[in-house]
Amino acid sequence: MAQPNKAQPKKGGRQRVPKLKAIGADPTGGSLLLARSSGAKAAAFSLPIDEALVDALEAARSARAAAARAESQLELPPPIPSRVESSLTVKEIQNLLRQGRTVESIAKKAGVDPEWVQRWEVPVVWERSGMAAKARRLHPSRPRGGAGRVPLGEAVAANLKKRGVKVEEGSDEGWDSTKKPRSSKWIVTYTFESRGREQVAHWEYDPDAETVVGMDKVGNDLGWIAPIRRRSRA
Repeated sequence: MAQPNKAQPKKGGRQRVPKLKAIGADPTGGSLLLARSSGAKAAAFSLPIDEALVDALEAARSARAAAARAESQLELPPPIPSRVESSLTVKEIQNLLRQGRTVESIAKKAGVDPEWVQRWEVPVVWERSGMAAKARRLHPSRPRGGAGRVPLGEAVAANLKKRGVKVEEGSDEGWDSTKKPRSSKWIVTYTFESRGREQVAHWEYDPDAETVVGMDKVGNDLGWIAPIRRRSRA
């Protein structure tokens, strides 16, 4: 008797391959969730979104496009290579993107076209934006002043308002972060224009300790509002 839950081979020795339906991605964006039917809400399988999957999808898209052109009797272009020989791995490329290296500089280092590096850029951009957002919700501290009265984002908006610089509260514009090499810490930056010139404030964000500390005078001045001190009784 045939074993249950196993695909049965068709006549001629071919095995029946089950058809799956993509229903989304996991919260980290690292895997594709698959279900047995289009109407299913729960995933039955998880497929990692890696270089091999991207290559396979591009190869399938190229094959479909070639078939469509053949039907319309158009001359087919030379086949596009499914893989690109890069001297850097995907992980190394993403690490350099986290550190703030440009797509062009990474492509030159890897010996590939910038389009190859751009394939891995979007998730890293989201990650950098997310780290900056987390840092803005923390109360920065000074060595001699202690923790500030308000979170970093509110302090920057309030101090810039005093300087006559308009800032939309809660906006992500101007904020970014880059990861420090060989460290779990991040450098959070805020870029703004004041008195006709561009200025950048820097803070060090430690996600493990959940601390934010100014790294320069601009960061200390903008990101900190003194706490209210209670008068001690005589």
